[in-house]
Amino acid sequence: RRCHFAGRIFLRDAITKSLNFSTSHVQSIDAESAHIRGSVLLKDGFCAAAGISFPYTTIDEMLCCSGGHLRSVRGPAFNCRGAEINGDADMKGGFLGEGAVIFHAATIGGELNCSGSAFRNRTEDGGGSSLDCSNAEIAGNVLLANNFRSEGAVLFSGARIGGALNCRKGAFLNRTNDGTGRALNFEHTEINDGVYVCEGFSAGGQV
Repeated sequence: RRCHFAGRIFLRDAITKSLNFSTSHVQSIDAESAHIRGSVLLKDGFCAAAGISFPYTTIDEMLCCSGGHLRSVRGPAFNCRGAEINGDADMKGGFLGEGAVIFHAATIGGELNCSGSAFRNRTEDGGGSSLDCSNAEIAGNVLLANNFRSEGAVLFSGARIGGALNCRKGAFLNRTNDGTGRALNFEHTEINDGVYVCEGFSAGGQV
């Protein structure tokens, strides 16, 4: 905790009990195909300047990025493509992602909570995704609520959500000059509980 790492951190194919970089500043972390037998904690002011990469990683407990700041000018800010997270994925409480946050084809055993957070990856043509959960399987609720803000497309096409989708007081912005920009894409999504798009919800772009 409260450490500064000037270079990249490589944890590819590693097996470790847990990862706790809370309050620390890093350049980037590459943990592709790693197995984390506990939780991954990147919270409380954690900052990454050049992206975090956890594709195809197994996390036996929870992923917590609440209050973290992840950015990348080249590639995703946070890549969890194909990851298996057996607990919750928390990206709430002031989390800021500057660059795409990707959970494409990932499995989340609990809920995905992005309440009160900001995701920014807007492009002029509307093709930039701020949060990509397409083809993901999420056992619990998905919370994009309580002052959640997205600049760029939010994608859940082909995803399965075991709980509810809550977008109360969420703002989704991806309007383009030609009107083709999609703010929210839930094509072919399976949602097993309620869908709450109300109480201050706003969208600039297609839904």
